[in-house]
Amino acid sequence: ELRNPLGIVKATVQVMEGEFKNQTGLKEYTTVICEQVDRGNRVIKELLDFGRPSKPIVSPVDLNSLLESILIFTYPMLRQNKIELEKQFEPDLPLLNIDMDRIKQVFVNLILNAIQAMQGGGKLIIRSVDNKDTIDVHFIDSGSGIEPQDLHHVFDPFYTTKDDGAGLGLSISYQIMQMHGGKIRVSDTSSLGTTMTVSIPHPPLPTENQ
Repeated sequence: ELRNPLGIVKATVQVMEGEFKNQTGLKEYTTVICEQVDRGNRVIKELLDFGRPSKPIVSPVDLNSLLESILIFTYPMLRQNKIELEKQFEPDLPLLNIDMDRIKQVFVNLILNAIQAMQGGGKLIIRSVDNKDTIDVHFIDSGSGIEPQDLHHVFDPFYTTKDDGAGLGLSISYQIMQMHGGKIRVSDTSSLGTTMTVSIPHPPLPTENQ
């Protein structure tokens, strides 16, 4: 019900852009409208994902390769925000039976959160470690840390300290990790930065045909 009027608004704006393309200053306003419509659609999608989580579709995945594939499209954002990236990937990690798209969503969310925590630049270390029972991935940023009053709410739905945030990214990530029998946590935070840790059990969930 919400997507239909948003779709009509965007389609109308796109028609305006074509019919009144010579109108001075119009593009500036239509761009803002389209951006806000897209933002509304993203919030709706996050709400649906949170309220109606589907069953994970698992397959064998090399976690280091998954991280490398994510960094291909997130590295430009890191560079644009003057953030130095350091990769500390333990070699020869065992394959994990995980829902690749869901875990990718968790990792991307943590990278974007780290970028937002380092206004003006900094350093992000991504470290993968085999801890026998789990494979852990640490996202270590050099931001200003999480305030004590916010620490116990970071995974709460709709809780956000961002002006333009929906407060669902970490909640959905928490839900995804629960589906995998794993954990996501703030393993360290101070005025020197924050470490977010994702732990995926090994052996992981069985595949559906097992």
